[in-house]
Amino acid sequence: MNKQAVFAVLIFFIAGFLIFHPTLSVGFVSDDFVWLKESQNPQQFNLFNSQSFGSTKGRPGTMALFFVLSKFFSTKADRFHLIILVFHILNASLFFAILRRFQLSFAFSVLTALIFSIHFSNEETLFWVSSLSSIFCLFFYFCSVFLYLHYMKKGSLLLKFAIIVSMLVALSIREDAVSIPITLVLLNYIDKQEKSFNLSNLLRTDFIFLLPSCAFLGWRILGALQESMGYEFTLNPAVWVQNGLYFVLNLCVPIRFFFDQVGYEAHELLRLRIMTVKHVHLLIPVGLLLLVAIGFLLLRLGNKVSGLVRIGCILGVIGFLPYFALLGNAPRFIYFTLVGGAIVITSFIFWLSRQFSNVLCHLVTLFVGIIVVVINFVVVQERSQWWLKSAKMATTILQQTKVIADSLEPGDTMYVVNLPRRLNGAYVFHNGYPEAIFFTTPEIAGKVRFLGDKTLDELKMLEGKKVYAFENGKLKKRMDL
Repeated sequence: MNKQAVFAVLIFFIAGFLIFHPTLSVGFVSDDFVWLKESQNPQQFNLFNSQSFGSTKGRPGTMALFFVLSKFFSTKADRFHLIILVFHILNASLFFAILRRFQLSFAFSVLTALIFSIHFSNEETLFWVSSLSSIFCLFFYFCSVFLYLHYMKKGSLLLKFAIIVSMLVALSIREDAVSIPITLVLLNYIDKQEKSFNLSNLLRTDFIFLLPSCAFLGWRILGALQESMGYEFTLNPAVWVQNGLYFVLNLCVPIRFFFDQVGYEAHELLRLRIMTVKHVHLLIPVGLLLLVAIGFLLLRLGNKVSGLVRIGCILGVIGFLPYFALLGNAPRFIYFTLVGGAIVITSFIFWLSRQFSNVLCHLVTLFVGIIVVVINFVVVQERSQWWLKSAKMATTILQQTKVIADSLEPGDTMYVVNLPRRLNGAYVFHNGYPEAIFFTTPEIAGKVRFLGDKTLDELKMLEGKKVYAFENGKLKKRMDL
């Protein structure tokens, strides 16, 4: 590794820890406990049992990660977050190395990987332990790509084997890896500079790289035709447009930060309205207009549009391909899309700097780069406060549950209802409360029964039972029952 590469990696580590260091203080919340509990049960790794956690979630590699990390770190969430942050920075370093393999300038490669590492859209990926699947999947995804770049030069059988192993590991962790063959084809196309590229020859020589993704898709289609991680597939093109717009908007605008300033109730209201817009006649025209506008700009500007921008857009599309046709809010994870988004953002910054004289060019690039870092720092620090509050609230609920459960008479049961789901987008217990009790204090698991959200009429049916709800910072008994 040369001095420039060492300097770049040092920048990524400094920037990554500077901006995302609050993650080290965030505890477990929500789905984290589900993964932690289920990963401890060997039966849930049975991929041939359609009811097992490993089969329904389709991420046995993620379960294995939770199993291993929990054995090393137990309930120490800060250690989990440290591993996640380190591997996120390693992803930025691999991204930098891949860009340099294409002989892009040092400044361009560093800024692109830096934007990827500090972008505010990584909030949920880094603050939520359940999202470690995105981090580790991209790590092995990048390993596959990096090894493939060497393979194109040397054609080693050992390299081919290493690529397949990396692909299989990535696929076992997260379904985003199904798009690896598309990325490899794109890289081969770019490397051949469109002249000697022959798709049929590529498919014939590199057919083996398609097999892992085909096998994974076959298993998922046969095992869970209608669902992926609990979200339903749809052929409604309006949903495809909606998901695409969601990705682009989140890449450009810190939405949650904005709603922090105007009130998060507005976000929830808008989200619910958007989620109900599934009609083709409402969204398809929007998508078509955008496609026409983009096509017009590309034709109009011609060679003025950098080839890197086109590559960035393509990589961005590849990034959200696994979520393109999903109902629900799965597209909120834009970690993979950011790979292409960072290229587009950096290309824009460099284009902007070239509008000035040679003397000012580098100064403008540096100034804009500093602004980008500052904006992301401010947004992430603001958003981190909600994750810290959410994790503290989850811990408080679990501690109070234990105190109450320990005070019960033998044979008594406490019923828990209406726990807080989120705080300004940061999770508390929209899932995972029973699993949290089982994982942290298994001795009281038989005394606690969680009933989810209940209306007043439903609560009246529990008259005479010991019902508790979290109100004003405390788990309180409902005295009106």
